[in-house]
Amino acid sequence: FNNAMRVTGPNDSYRSSEPVNRDRLWMHVANDTYGLGSTALIGFTENTSDGYTTSEDVDRLPTPVSLYSELATGEELVVNALGTFETSDAFYLSFTTQVKEIQDYRISIQAMDGVNLENASVYLIDSLTGSVTNLTEEDYTFQSGEAVYHKRFKVVFENSALGINDSDLDFVSLYPNPTQ
Repeated sequence: FNNAMRVTGPNDSYRSSEPVNRDRLWMHVANDTYGLGSTALIGFTENTSDGYTTSEDVDRLPTPVSLYSELATGEELVVNALGTFETSDAFYLSFTTQVKEIQDYRISIQAMDGVNLENASVYLIDSLTGSVTNLTEEDYTFQSGEAVYHKRFKVVFENSALGINDSDLDFVSLYPNPTQ
């Protein structure tokens, strides 16, 4: 670099002075035994889309432990810029670990900001175990050895899809075996 490259006036190409309505959710996975972790950022703005955009989305780097968003087109993203936030939104997270032995991992919300997200609940669905965890209330803990889990976790913001219909319980009957 040299002095001719300096900007002497206001630089508006890096940081825009226009306010942007955005909501951001940082998801973190950690292994306390080895101090390993990874963070993925899911951003929602009116200026981005759900597809892959090189100026907005960031590819993940291969690390010993990794939590990342995976698109249907195969891109693995550590920063995924989606369209405007809606409570009906959902996205998948993939998980990779290079640690050979079975270890405990903890998924949590590292941070979140934005007007639309401040009152939202974040639910994590583990497709391998079927468990559902409200991450706004508690962290999720699971075990894994060396593995790659494509789209293992689904993140949703509405509990309605997770509930059961009470009328379905009318069709459940229990009978002891043996009957004595």
